[in-house]
Amino acid sequence: MLLGVQFVASIALIIGTLVSFQQLDYMQNRPLGFDKSFMIMANTRSDKITNVFANRNDSTYLRLKTFKEILLNNPHIQQVTLSNRPMGDGSIRRNVVPEGHRPDENMFIGSVGIDHNFAQAYGLKFVAGRDFSEAYPTDKTSAFLINETGVKQLGWKSPSEALGKSVNLEGKRARLWGS
Repeated sequence: MLLGVQFVASIALIIGTLVSFQQLDYMQNRPLGFDKSFMIMANTRSDKITNVFANRNDSTYLRLKTFKEILLNNPHIQQVTLSNRPMGDGSIRRNVVPEGHRPDENMFIGSVGIDHNFAQAYGLKFVAGRDFSEAYPTDKTSAFLINETGVKQLGWKSPSEALGKSVNLEGKRARLWGS
């Protein structure tokens, strides 16, 4: 009897180990939607970084922008972008109320603060709309980009239908310019 229990327990442990290994392997090698070859990510997180992208005069943002400019002076570096999280490292959940909805019909969507050349640096393709641009001052304070999953989550039928729509993003109005 004891031998049978030990045998079953060892088989369960072996199966559990194999499943855990496969999940870990998938997490490490899952398709992220961008080519991470030749890409270096530096952790510059601070307790203030979440709101840095909304306040372009913030001292943390200005230091990061200076750091970015120094890196771009190196001829071996092709592009530098800033974000409050590395791509594929999860996101911050933000409270959003889509245009035409009541405040009590809010939902939470994942959010990553990025600068104007994030999509270009990661080689992301737009299905509709445009990327952030320094030519549009409102992009810094009241614009957002969204992926196709977010379009569906917010109740829009397609990325092109969602263009120009606005949301209340934690008390601030933001307009969608790209997906």
